Amino acid sequence: MDKRLIPNSTQIPNIVLDLLVPKLPPAEARCILYISRRTFGFHRSKDRISLSQFISGITSRDGKRLDYGTGLSRPSVVEALKNLFKAGAIFIEKDNKGNYYEINLDMNVEEVVKKVNQLRKLTNISKESKPKQVKLFNLQKKGNKGNKVILVDKKLSTYQQFINFFYEITEKTRGIKPIITGKDGKNLKRVLKLNILSSTELEQLALYFLANSYYKKFAPSVSTFLSSGILNGLANSLKNREEFWKELDGYTQRYFQDSPKIKRSDRVECKIEEIKDKI
Repeated sequence: MDKRLIPNSTQIPNIVLDLLVPKLPPAEARCILYISRRTFGFHRSKDRISLSQFISGITSRDGKRLDYGTGLSRPSVVEALKNLFKAGAIFIEKDNKGNYYEINLDMNVEEVVKKVNQLRKLTNISKESKPKQVKLFNLQKKGNKGNKVILVDKKLSTYQQFINFFYEITEKTRGIKPIITGKDGKNLKRVLKLNILSSTELEQLALYFLANSYYKKFAPSVSTFLSSGILNGLANSLKNREEFWKELDGYTQRYFQDSPKIKRSDRVECKIEEIKDKI
């Protein structure tokens, strides 16, 4: 055996690797493997693991990437952990510092699998491993037959369309999966209720915020994007940066292939100021 494997390996119980994981849905399998890595991999029976670590992993203080977590979205992780706990596959111990997770080595595998599948209401389990993604950057009407129009799922609400768009474009521009909180949803609904910016204009501003190098020092969250400071910065960019629309068009072409050319709107700056006054 290659000696390099010994200090760089994680011992996982056979009951987990051989009997449980192959029968679990993808999200639950990833979560229980991550718990195994964080516990057995460090010779512990249990470990405190945050939700953000489950989602996107751990980075050391010096910026070194230690792991990427499960690679799942927040809703998928929350549901998977809930299912594993209810099925008896894991123990969760809560305290004021967070949740400790422990794998139940005395579990009945067949009962766990049966219970998890009962908890899963969707037939196609794999769809729950990541959020539904739709192309939302429908910037303007098709100008001619040669242009490709990006379709929007009209069954989704404007709110859900923007959330999906923000999630997708954050992954593309920042390389991470954003966490959408209740505060984000509340702030977004407040702005949408004002009905000042169109959904297209809101997406354009979000893309500029997430893709422009200046704004990359700010957290890629919906609440940060809709804060008065960021909105003020975007309004100033619209007013003082002649290349704003050219830059936005460049971001669109980079992250959304075959997109129509950006159509400049001189009223966006005024609309941002109006929103700032009302929120």
